[in-house]
Amino acid sequence: MEISKASSVPASPSPQATAAQKAQQEAKETPAQTAKEASQGDAQARRLLAREDAQKANTAEAPKSDAKDAGVGVNVDVNA
Repeated sequence: MEISKASSVPASPSPQATAAQKAQQEAKETPAQTAKEASQGDAQARRLLAREDAQKANTAEAPKSDAKDAGVGVNVDVNA
């Protein structure tokens, strides 16, 4: 009786490994590549651009403050 040997065909990568590879690839993507993919209908690229646009809008709207506006040196009566 012959003992069967393990197949020499490599196992397919796990879903986690594939997802990690895709995430790593996305992280290396340039803004131009992201914009191109978004224009071609890539949902992930569209979400990324929307999130970046929202962050830019929030940063532009946020007022710049000095130390005097940040409550530095303000006395508050906590017993009142």
